[in-house]
Amino acid sequence: MEVKYLINTMTAWEEPPRARHQVTSALAKKHKVAFVASNKIGWPRVEISTLNNIVLVQPYFPVNLKIRYRLPIVNETYQYWLFSKLRKKFNRVDVVNFDFSAYLIHKFFKKVYFYCNDNFTAISKKINNSLIYKYHIYCERNMASKASLCIGTSPIILEKLKPKNINSHLILLGGPDISEFDVKPAPKREAVKTIHLGLVGFIKNYNLSYKLINSILEQINCQITLIGPVEEGFLKNIKDKNRIILKGVLTGQQLIEEVNKFDVAIAPYADSKINEGGIPNKLLIYLALGKPVVVTELMSLKQISLPENLIYLVKENDDFPKLIIKAHAENSDDLISKRINYARENTWDIRIDEFLDLVRTNSLVQ
Repeated sequence: MEVKYLINTMTAWEEPPRARHQVTSALAKKHKVAFVASNKIGWPRVEISTLNNIVLVQPYFPVNLKIRYRLPIVNETYQYWLFSKLRKKFNRVDVVNFDFSAYLIHKFFKKVYFYCNDNFTAISKKINNSLIYKYHIYCERNMASKASLCIGTSPIILEKLKPKNINSHLILLGGPDISEFDVKPAPKREAVKTIHLGLVGFIKNYNLSYKLINSILEQINCQITLIGPVEEGFLKNIKDKNRIILKGVLTGQQLIEEVNKFDVAIAPYADSKINEGGIPNKLLIYLALGKPVVVTELMSLKQISLPENLIYLVKENDDFPKLIIKAHAENSDDLISKRINYARENTWDIRIDEFLDLVRTNSLVQ
């Protein structure tokens, strides 16, 4: 079977599941796909391996991603080198592109769909370097305007894309289909002395608030499980490390089983680093297992219609511990079922069907 879709990313394959991994996995149920990971440091080459219906493409380049994509000459040299190789290997594919800086991909492939799952230029703006910010504005504008169609994963991102490409559409993030895993969502634990909290993601000072974690530990009799890579500097700032459980990067069955142990799932973001337009990918994982979710209030979440008590939005950081206690106290079998049902109606399989419908419609129009 020939590769039908090439998924170009700025992400390693061996990471906690993010939108690009989940789009890839869902698409792979219907078509053979290739996942192009972010480059690792090394002599320029491309290594290819296969995992079920997914071809894993691992580029190597002398400059790491964080430096490379901020330097125009280096970034574009990388793109010319990589995309010319990919075209020779996968010359009859449609491209699903998650890399906003990879606008030169249009020179190598005819059908490119820009899947924009974050407000990338807003992130660049926070670097406080006007030249990098202007370069990334240029990249994103060219990436979006030349795309066959654009997908925004939140209303804010969609409104940002529309002026660049009228053929822009909203597809919200999806969640796992729990029926595919050997796990039964756990009921609420009664008479709990120690609340089991959990957090999935990239845990570092840049985006999460260690102060909120400390506040939670001070005010609640709890333990907190952290799933994902944890930055050493973040962990050093935690006062009571004895109540922190580190699980590292988990995926698949292991991830689902561990999240199923949570009493309450949390996402405490640092106020100064909140990125308007982004929606935490972890929320649908939490809801798929019926977990009450307490998350820092994000503008993008306020714009989505969610049934009452599925998630608890924290407006003021001081209220985070209070809302955890409230979420745990209010949890019930009925609410657990409502969360699971909501997640069941918003799986990645459903999202990919929405995407493929748009692709088919776009092909008919053209």
